[in-house]
Amino acid sequence: MKGKQIEQIALEKLAKGEPKLIDDPLDKFIGAFKGDVPDWGENHDKYLGENYMRELRGENE
Repeated sequence: MKGKQIEQIALEKLAKGEPKLIDDPLDKFIGAFKGDVPDWGENHDKYLGENYMRELRGENE
């Protein structure tokens, strides 16, 4: 994709059609629990990655 204009990339992606949506078994729990992390929805990958790194270092035991 390097060297292509953003419009060309967008047109190529649109030409492929919509991606298939996968049924996530955890979807039914969205909004079911209260938490103290207000930005979890936007930053969950960051938080999961940080936790995984702590596990790899043995800090979560």
